[in-house]
Amino acid sequence: VQNDVLDTARDEGREEGRAEGRAEGRAEGRAEERRNMVLKMISVGMDEDAIANLIGIAKEEIRSLLKSKQH
Repeated sequence: VQNDVLDTARDEGREEGRAEGRAEGRAEGRAEERRNMVLKMISVGMDEDAIANLIGIAKEEIRSLLKSKQH
């Protein structure tokens, strides 16, 4: 019985870890997609105010993306 309990706990832990990993991966993917979109908007000449309103991010984040792109 004890081994069954330990096996079940281990399996549940693995599944939780996989779910957390998938969630983190999706969040990172969305952040990367947003970053690419902002950089494309900047490259076609959109101003920070328009981008901030369309994407729903702060202008400081846009500036941060610009700085990271330059390095």
